[in-house]
Amino acid sequence: MKNLKILEGISAISLLLSKALLAFEILLGWPFSIFGYVLVAVYNFLRRDTLLGSTVVGLAAMSSYGWYKWSNELSGLFQTDYFILSLTAIFALVIYVKEARKGGLMGHLQGLITISTLSAFILLGHHMFTLGWIALLTSHTMLAYFYNKKDAKYYVWLQIASIAIALTKIVNLLI
Repeated sequence: MKNLKILEGISAISLLLSKALLAFEILLGWPFSIFGYVLVAVYNFLRRDTLLGSTVVGLAAMSSYGWYKWSNELSGLFQTDYFILSLTAIFALVIYVKEARKGGLMGHLQGLITISTLSAFILLGHHMFTLGWIALLTSHTMLAYFYNKKDAKYYVWLQIASIAIALTKIVNLLI
């Protein structure tokens, strides 16, 4: 359990740092994002939260590709974006169907988190920023609840910071 807390702490710090760096359009944010998401995926797989773990693997892949795109000054969604999103969605759907048979709120919540997260990436990639940030706000709110139930306090604080960032972005877009 202590090792999980260390993993949780390191990944939360890495992801928070990545958000701060990327908010200021600093390229170094991408490696922190990849590292953080890989650690979060490992954390979720170790906790047997397979659906969320597979979704986070997709986010790590998207971050890797985002790093490539920013490094080469590419913008918009390309076939590779859709391929990564599709693989993540298909894998998540298969796991969701398997988990849904067991019943319970947490399995369904992981499915909703996956849907809102993938929707956010698609909307943001299509420059539908307000809807994309609303989808991220929804995702981070559900993640805060999910990780609170799992007693993952560092991730709860990461989600609270992410909620604040999403709200700020939404307000700035609407003003």
